[in-house]
Amino acid sequence: MTAKKIAIFWYICCDIFAAILAWLFLNLIRKQLLTEPTEIKIWIKDAYQLKGLLFFTIVWCGLHWYIGSYKRLYAKSRLNEIFINK
Repeated sequence: MTAKKIAIFWYICCDIFAAILAWLFLNLIRKQLLTEPTEIKIWIKDAYQLKGLLFFTIVWCGLHWYIGSYKRLYAKSRLNEIFINK
């Protein structure tokens, strides 16, 4: 029985989703520590927050692409990943 391989597209989508969740969570914690309003309605109206979300997501996925996370998904060795030099 062969396992069905997941397309690279789904890995990228999951990375985008994870980056958005991480940004929202970290931003929520930051706002609570600074005692600022934490309502999502305010974030959506604020262009600065949306630019930060977009920038964080692009940089995070760009970093994954740059280090080669989306190449040869099923042929990677965890031990060899430590010693790869670019």
